[in-house]
Amino acid sequence: SKGRVYIVITISRHAVCAMMWQMVSLLLVLGAAEESQEPLRCSEITSCNECFRSGCFGWFGSECCSKDMCLMAIQGDRQFFQSCDEWKRHEDQVQVCSGMQNDVCGCLEAGCVAQEVSDSIACFAAYQPAAGGQIFAQDVHSECGKEMEGTELLP
Repeated sequence: SKGRVYIVITISRHAVCAMMWQMVSLLLVLGAAEESQEPLRCSEITSCNECFRSGCFGWFGSECCSKDMCLMAIQGDRQFFQSCDEWKRHEDQVQVCSGMQNDVCGCLEAGCVAQEVSDSIACFAAYQPAAGGQIFAQDVHSECGKEMEGTELLP
């Protein structure tokens, strides 16, 4: 009788371990499926307001992103915004900055980022890591002939 009880316990422990393994596997599969569906769902949204109403994490400017997708994109130098107002302010700044190519003084005075691109000066709303060296106000202070508003010049 003791032998049977021992065998039943061994089988029960084995069955419990097998069931636990199946549950863990199922949770892993469901978690992976949920993660893979979320970025797809967010990336299909093409309206900023709908993006944030849907609970997505960020807005690229033409599509939405989940938290994982946004954080992965920013590592590749792709900017995202966490509100429609922030995105609209950026778009307004893009319009201002895009009209100041090769005008380093005007670019910096407008609050834009001047960068050396090949043989010219590009003016961006935000720093572009792949574009080229950034030009700071202290680099061109003498060229611009005056202290630029809102910038601190280093000695």
